[in-house]
Amino acid sequence: MLMTMMITIMPIFVRFVECSSTNIDLVFVVDSSTKSDPAAWSSMLSYVNLVIDQFQIRQDLVRVGFIRYADRADVMIQFTHPDATSLKAAVLRIQAISGGSNLATALNPGVTQLLSRARQNTWKVVLVVTDQLQRSQVLSQAITSLRSDSRFRMHGVGIVVSGRQMDSNALSPYQVTSVNGYRDLPNQVRTVLPYICITGTPGPGPGPGPGPGPAPSEYIQLFESCFCSVPQRPTVRRHCLNRLTPLHGSGLLLSAAIVHSAVLSRK
Repeated sequence: MLMTMMITIMPIFVRFVECSSTNIDLVFVVDSSTKSDPAAWSSMLSYVNLVIDQFQIRQDLVRVGFIRYADRADVMIQFTHPDATSLKAAVLRIQAISGGSNLATALNPGVTQLLSRARQNTWKVVLVVTDQLQRSQVLSQAITSLRSDSRFRMHGVGIVVSGRQMDSNALSPYQVTSVNGYRDLPNQVRTVLPYICITGTPGPGPGPGPGPGPAPSEYIQLFESCFCSVPQRPTVRRHCLNRLTPLHGSGLLLSAAIVHSAVLSRK
């Protein structure tokens, strides 16, 4: 029983370690349109800071930008904060605006202009946090334009609120994590990490590149199926490792799997 618990938590623990030293320019795009809940905006800002806590904020590692949008888009934070303390304080100082929700404008020209200041040969990652999302031709065109850079990735956090439309396919081909109200945001930090914690060196040239990987629960299930539920034969373990490695993209997870495989084989 104890060994099963160790295997279950290992993929998430390794993923946090990996995120702390990855090299990306990360942009939060946060919906500040008119809201009925007076605590909504502060909840969204607190969520942004919880995500920031998973990364090592340094000018040579992870740099963060922030775009607030409603009918218009405003670049509130550029890639200038040298540490997490000053960055998180700046996030909490951002005031809400009101109006409609125009994500297309936030992406282009908003994100396009901000990412023009991104470092070369660095992942460019956008996390959209919104409580209303719907498909449109203008939005699709903005996404297509950003995808022309092979170093670009995007993910959405869609807060499901009564009376607001939430189309989980609006960011296609990128995915949207659905959140059950503003209060559920803190529970979704780990869920989005596989989509925004990009490791390795991005390749040159245009093209959309591969899509985001599966959620942490899928890693856990696959890990457990490889090392808990199947006969502990070397050929089976090798097959599982071959499936785990490309899914997670992490040498650290492969090392962890080998260690646990060695321990289990001695039982």
